[in-house]
Amino acid sequence: MKMNDAALQHLSLVDPILGELIAKIGPCGLKPDHSRSPFQALAQAVAHQQLNGKAANTILGRFIALFPHGRFPSAQEVHDVDIARLTGVGFSRKKGQT
Repeated sequence: MKMNDAALQHLSLVDPILGELIAKIGPCGLKPDHSRSPFQALAQAVAHQQLNGKAANTILGRFIALFPHGRFPSAQEVHDVDIARLTGVGFSRKKGQT
């Protein structure tokens, strides 16, 4: 039995509702997006919370512009930035806190 099959069997046994869905639909076909780090995915998800896509993308653009190298910053780089700069680009104080 392949690991994926074992995982599906386990999930089906421990959660009958999920088991029904797996039986009807099959395994999840989503694949990880390796073009961005887990931190980047999390930061983008936070930016999109309760905002429309255009507003979130504007905030993300300003956020990335805070960093001199023009690419998405690392978690450490964000940690090192003063919270006033994060709120200045549109993140709430709560979202900017570490």
